[in-house]
Amino acid sequence: MSYDSAYSIRPKPMARQEAAPVDNPRYRAWIRTFPCVVCNSARRIEAAHTGAHGLGQKSDSLKCIPLCERCHRTGPESYHSSAATFADRHQLDIPNLIVQFNELWGERQRRRAA
Repeated sequence: MSYDSAYSIRPKPMARQEAAPVDNPRYRAWIRTFPCVVCNSARRIEAAHTGAHGLGQKSDSLKCIPLCERCHRTGPESYHSSAATFADRHQLDIPNLIVQFNELWGERQRRRAA
């Protein structure tokens, strides 16, 4: 009798693999044309990946928002210094911003295709 059947243990399926993140350099370049959503600076804008990601792995390009270098990486209250409190501190609705940028991108793509 196996251990599994003796104790009614059923193996759980392996963790589902997430779909590979979309890497779209054109979208990121387009995001960098906007001012920073925190301080409204138009200098040194970066496409900040906001989705879940692991070590050495970026999240989906379609989850980027425009942040200046200071708000994104180098400032004392930057996204990278404390991503957990960043949105609250700056009163940002990041999921809504992502939706808005994705809608604008979709419109842009439709106009370019027409």
